[in-house]
Amino acid sequence: MLGVSSAAWSETVSIKGRVSTGDMESIFSYARVVGQVGEGKPHVELLGHGRAIAVEVTHAEPGMSADIEYGVRNIGSVPVRVTTTIVNASDTVTMVSYPPAGVIDGNGGQGRGRFTIKVNDAAKDGKYNLGGTVLVFSQWNAVR
Repeated sequence: MLGVSSAAWSETVSIKGRVSTGDMESIFSYARVVGQVGEGKPHVELLGHGRAIAVEVTHAEPGMSADIEYGVRNIGSVPVRVTTTIVNASDTVTMVSYPPAGVIDGNGGQGRGRFTIKVNDAAKDGKYNLGGTVLVFSQWNAVR
């Protein structure tokens, strides 16, 4: 029996790989009123090619509430998680937000959320501004 072998030593290690980055970009795909209690006429529409939702309620009586459902589509490549922040809340009109649950995958992934607007003690036909809900999109695995 005969065997031949060879060995060599090197102090450098080479690893070849590829690193890719992605982008985060999400838009609203739809918004609609899905429930209402009390007197008033809620109207919703998408603005800026899905970058914002406008809500207007006319002829609202105290106690009126409207549930608005919305869809979010992730047109970026990085999966995202959605949280919400309510700005300019008041005692006259209040808002509660229920953001999409879980992770919304990239490249067309979708999620669904909703928010409720309630008119508390408001004068009939009064005009009140409520800043609204700000959706915060973060990378799905971001350290908190």
